[in-house]
Amino acid sequence: MVLKKIKYAVREFFKSQFLRFALAGITNILVSYVAYLLIIFFSDGNYILANIAGFISGTLNAYFWNSRFVFKQDKNRINVLHLIKTFLSYGMTCAINTGFLYIMINYLFVPAIIAPVVNSGITFTLNYILNKLWVYRRKEKDEE
Repeated sequence: MVLKKIKYAVREFFKSQFLRFALAGITNILVSYVAYLLIIFFSDGNYILANIAGFISGTLNAYFWNSRFVFKQDKNRINVLHLIKTFLSYGMTCAINTGFLYIMINYLFVPAIIAPVVNSGITFTLNYILNKLWVYRRKEKDEE
């Protein structure tokens, strides 16, 4: 009986779209941060180039997980419109992220390897809102 309740609670917990977005977001952060660190290492500390590389790799990862796991819309195919909207929405947050990165590193003296981690927390909520309300917005007939 207790095991059944635990299984049910876990199942319901993972049905939460926001939680699934957070889990996918963790993979986005990891993918983009690894790309960022690799470019930092191989480009003699060019954090702007590293941030762009992290953005591209993280956005591709975000599209994959958001379309299949979070919003469950493009399971068996690539939806070009969703991919473009994903890049546009994440591009906007990348611009914000890059501005914050510049300020943090040059004026607040946050180390270049720490600043993107802090920025990820800043842009997470904006990304969720853009994805839910714009990229993967369902038409009313789909919501029935």
